[in-house]
Amino acid sequence: MFRNVPSLREIFFETNSIRKIAPEAFAELENLEYLSLLSNEIESIQRECFAGLSNLTELELTQNKISFWWSPQKKAL
Repeated sequence: MFRNVPSLREIFFETNSIRKIAPEAFAELENLEYLSLLSNEIESIQRECFAGLSNLTELELTQNKISFWWSPQKKAL
């Protein structure tokens, strides 16, 4: 989806009735720093959704319906 704009730094997908984020949806955006998904219908988020976003410093997810958020398993010491 974003192959032609790898230098994109900000995305605002606010109030778009988004329900689901495809795995690796933002994978081509290694320079992305800010992503707003404010006020959508998102119910769950998988770890693959934000894979490769090493420069992401701010993620806005308020006003969604998130009931499941993937979190990494704790490693035994």
